[in-house]
Amino acid sequence: MTGIVPAVIALSSVLAGATPVAITVHAGYAMQCGWPGPRIVIVFPAAERLPARIGPDTVRVNGKPAAAARRSGSAVTLTIARPRGAMCDSIGPATVGIVFTRAARIGNPRRSGRYRLTVRHGGEAVSGAFSIR
Repeated sequence: MTGIVPAVIALSSVLAGATPVAITVHAGYAMQCGWPGPRIVIVFPAAERLPARIGPDTVRVNGKPAAAARRSGSAVTLTIARPRGAMCDSIGPATVGIVFTRAARIGNPRRSGRYRLTVRHGGEAVSGAFSIR
């Protein structure tokens, strides 16, 4: 199944080789009561320059720090803390906002071009593209 709409990606700099850059991603998919967890996988283009480790405090999910962040190749898996208390049982379309701050130390690809980023949640995948000059 694919996401509701394409992912929207914004970069703090679109210049080739720029580092560190902040990356903001908005992606829509089916969520339980608007909760985007428990895990989201962001698959960056192979040319994106990712550090060996991304601290969970350098990534915000709907304005809150990720509970955990783990990099494997070009993918970063974010764990999102479950909301406290009772949670409704309604599943419907919602949007998540993910921000990799500059403190995450991500660098733009070294070459200009158009690149694709994918957000995965369960069996859903939402992709979007961004351009580097």
